Amino acid sequence: MKLIIDNRMNLTGAPDVPLATYVGPFARLLREQGYGFDSTQQQVRLAAGFSKSLRQRDVVLRGITSDHPQQYLRYRVRRMRLCRGDAAAFRHLLDFLRHEEAIPTEKQGSTHPLTSAGRRAQAFEQHLRVWIWFITATGLDSLNMILWSSLVPTRTGSN
Repeated sequence: MKLIIDNRMNLTGAPDVPLATYVGPFARLLREQGYGFDSTQQQVRLAAGFSKSLRQRDVVLRGITSDHPQQYLRYRVRRMRLCRGDAAAFRHLLDFLRHEEAIPTEKQGSTHPLTSAGRRAQAFEQHLRVWIWFITATGLDSLNMILWSSLVPTRTGSN
């Protein structure tokens, strides 16, 4: 079975409930926002896979929280299919679903909205958590050295 999103994009195997009715509108929104074909297709496939995962765990649409994408990202890491931009794609998907009132808005821990820098810091923290989990799960110590050496600035010259 195919889900035809438009004349350029379709999915082999329609996305499973609970997100089936939102995948097409999500793709249209991404295109309206200027995302290219490849980026849109990657995010749509991620949403479809996420929907399948939710169905397998009997999670209903209104029961989706921000923890579910993190669990799915961990699953993708274990399967070695984590792509650059997956965390951002989940943010786009959850923001879209909240805007459509398909899922409830989560209560923030603080009454102050995050600044742009705060959102970037949170995204970087999530990125690091995924990589640290991946490294410890696979035992890739050399990757650990590469990752941390790229984060720690080196000193040049002498003082």
